[in-house]
Amino acid sequence: MKVKKFILKTVLVLVLSAALGFSAFLAVNAVFDESEAVHITASEIEDSTLAVGTHLIHLSALNDTIYEVAQQSAEESGQNSTYYKSELAGGAWFDISSASSLEDITTGGTPVEDSVIEELFFTHHTRSDGVTYDLRTGQAVDPRDIYDPYDLESLDELYPLKLQYDLIRESQSESASGQQKIARIAEFFQTETQNDATTQIEAQMDALQAYYDVLNENNGGETEKAKVQEVLDALDASRRAEVFTILETALDEYLQELSTMADTVSANEDGSESTEPAAAVDTSLQSAVSDSLNNVRTSLIEYQGKMLAEGSTTASRTEYQLCTQLISDAQANNHAACDVDVAQLISLDNIINDVIADQESENSLLDDSLIPTATQIYTAALSAGINAEYTAAQAQNSASAVLDGIARNNESLVNSYRNELENFITARTNRMGSEDAMAYIDERLALTETWIPTVPNDAFSTGANSSISSHVDFLTQLRRQKELSAGGNAADALIAEKSALQEEMMSCLDNNDLAGAQAIEEQIAALDEELESVLGTLDESVIEGTLGYQVAQAQSSAMDAIENGDTDTVLNSVSALDSLMQIDPAAAFPAAQDLHSALAQERDVNGNNAFEEALTALENSILENADAYNSAVSAQQTADQLSGIAEEFLQENGASAGIASGTGSGSGTGSGSGTGSGSGTGSGSGTGSGSGTGSGSGTGSGSGTGSGSGTGSGSGTGSGLGQSLASSGLTDGLSDNEAAVVYLMALQSFYDQTGNQDALSLISSTALRQSGLGNALVYNRINDGGPEFVPVTSVSYLTGMRYVWNRNLSTAVLASGAEYYGFSQYSDQVQRSRESGTEEYMEQAAKAQGNIIHIHEAYTEEKFGVGAVYLSGTQYAVAYNEELSGLAQELLALFLNTVQ
Repeated sequence: MKVKKFILKTVLVLVLSAALGFSAFLAVNAVFDESEAVHITASEIEDSTLAVGTHLIHLSALNDTIYEVAQQSAEESGQNSTYYKSELAGGAWFDISSASSLEDITTGGTPVEDSVIEELFFTHHTRSDGVTYDLRTGQAVDPRDIYDPYDLESLDELYPLKLQYDLIRESQSESASGQQKIARIAEFFQTETQNDATTQIEAQMDALQAYYDVLNENNGGETEKAKVQEVLDALDASRRAEVFTILETALDEYLQELSTMADTVSANEDGSESTEPAAAVDTSLQSAVSDSLNNVRTSLIEYQGKMLAEGSTTASRTEYQLCTQLISDAQANNHAACDVDVAQLISLDNIINDVIADQESENSLLDDSLIPTATQIYTAALSAGINAEYTAAQAQNSASAVLDGIARNNESLVNSYRNELENFITARTNRMGSEDAMAYIDERLALTETWIPTVPNDAFSTGANSSISSHVDFLTQLRRQKELSAGGNAADALIAEKSALQEEMMSCLDNNDLAGAQAIEEQIAALDEELESVLGTLDESVIEGTLGYQVAQAQSSAMDAIENGDTDTVLNSVSALDSLMQIDPAAAFPAAQDLHSALAQERDVNGNNAFEEALTALENSILENADAYNSAVSAQQTADQLSGIAEEFLQENGASAGIASGTGSGSGTGSGSGTGSGSGTGSGSGTGSGSGTGSGSGTGSGSGTGSGSGTGSGSGTGSGLGQSLASSGLTDGLSDNEAAVVYLMALQSFYDQTGNQDALSLISSTALRQSGLGNALVYNRINDGGPEFVPVTSVSYLTGMRYVWNRNLSTAVLASGAEYYGFSQYSDQVQRSRESGTEEYMEQAAKAQGNIIHIHEAYTEEKFGVGAVYLSGTQYAVAYNEELSGLAQELLALFLNTVQ
């Protein structure tokens, strides 16, 4: 089973990623020379080997670097199909270009004869030993050197100039002007791009590669090897950035030279001057140089974003320091120290990606480096006072609007430091028990008190003090969360006890046990007195202004108002609790239930109907926030019916078959709407009927459905995607990515309105599958209890805007024509052009998961028409635009109208 999971994860995610992703990388135009490749004997190749382009890659050695090189060779060679030699089918080769399930590399796939593979051209083979070999020489090579950055004539970015060079040599070599052009272009292609910087980088790469080889030869961990490869990739990007910086200058000079050609002036024998007209400008050559320059600049931006550099955040600076230390230790041949460096880099990744794997190492990094550094940077910004820009603007008697803008920019910067610090504090408390976390937060709260006196009383003080106040609010709310997870404070315990007594009292009333009810009512009255006392004496765990305090106040106010017959105050308290439940249901829901019991008792026991309006409003609020009601008319709606309705609707709107069918696999339902791959579905040991399929549309990839009777009788047990996005070939209508979003949004709305568990099951399995297949519109959501956020990559996909990520600056750019949006991690500031002075601000600062920046939905809706839906019962969310939302509403109507 481990092998199967690995194949699915690797083949389906990495191989299909090229089609699923959105890349701004320039198209490859190089001409493939078949004489520079060889044929292979298919039967001699190891099982579990991929054939991508002109590369053979063993699955165990597959990584991003090798795959990107192989994908580029596919574009160059025109060998765009992907093949896999399956160890699950006796070493048979399969065409997996359209793979969407395990079956596609076993019994249900597209097998190909060995002769098909042997007709292909290959140049490189990465074997199971992790080493890449040149098939033409048999020598081991570094995949990063396959496309040599110093071989200028072979660089894809310079292809326009190389093409023009070849044309001029073919058609103009006899003329003087042609020879002049040829000589000048040849001179350019001899530009020296190797220097001291590239030599130093290559020495670092050699040392790090030697350490990697030791890991590889001694069965080092896959995570550790992948991390070393990442650092090698960053060094390679540094090397290429250096080369492309030199090329940018050389091309720019050449373009200026072509653009400023002047007449030649010479002296005659009699002393007069004669002018020889300049040769006509070769516009084709000029265009080729210009196109090459643009290509070089595009790639330079990409490499600068990937290169090894210090960065602008505490996390990026720490990563740079650790990478630098790793390289230094590798050059000193101290591989034991390298092991420690790599372990710390992995811990940093875990912290950034909210993964708890090695608490001791992660806590050490947080305590010794990340939190102290982030605290120092934040407090230094708080105490810095007005900056040089503000002072200069004052000296120039600038308008108040200008000065206010500078102050606002500084406030945004200060808060970006605060947001990163808070992210680390959250990570630290997540690695503690509740009691230890509360004690730690108390220490941090005490520390903040020392910051206030350090803030200078100047034009920046308002923003600095506001930032400190926001940090205190963050800490108090975080403390309250930890307190609740530990069982709550004294008031919480009393409220829980009272709620239990109220349920017991209602049970007595149902059984006409008035004496028992009266006795319990007296206990409740005593608890009320104790609760009032506790609420009045709570310590800092319920600080005024925090959510816990607001809940307690709303509940206490309502209880007093019931005794006084004040219906308006009760209604206001109900409204307040409703708002608080939308912010934090876990904190506010018990209080709402408590108040509901009190109002029901007032009506049913005391016969007082004065609060009927408040009781109705509270009941509605509880139902909406608990997702606890279920429409009786929809109770019979099954996953098969839902997926069948969706499948028909989506196909009518241009989507390929299979988007909705069979996506209920592994979710625990018994309807047979999506069986697994034979690991225990249906009521037997396999897939219901034994064949593994429903009506022939394919098997699912889940682990099996509940205790149902087997596969569905209508839509079958399809893979949930029918065919891969890479092969759908749609030119209009919905793409498979978009169709999946429509389906998920409709299911979510249907679940919200009905509570249908089959819909919830389909949401879970479909979201999981779409995420695994790399759907850019289905993503891991920000899970901090706040509002919805949308990744910039999803906005790029839906708007078609170009997306550029710079890992060193922690910035993401969306651009299209004159439109420009620059987002920075942890910052609420948005750059609206490449120039300073074009900033605007969002309601909330950007957040991040890994290297993907997420933007508050309010901003993405306003600027891009892109929203988000967080999916119930999952860690996923979907991004959508107006068109997808409209189609989801249409599909929802079909779900509701066809309820049996």
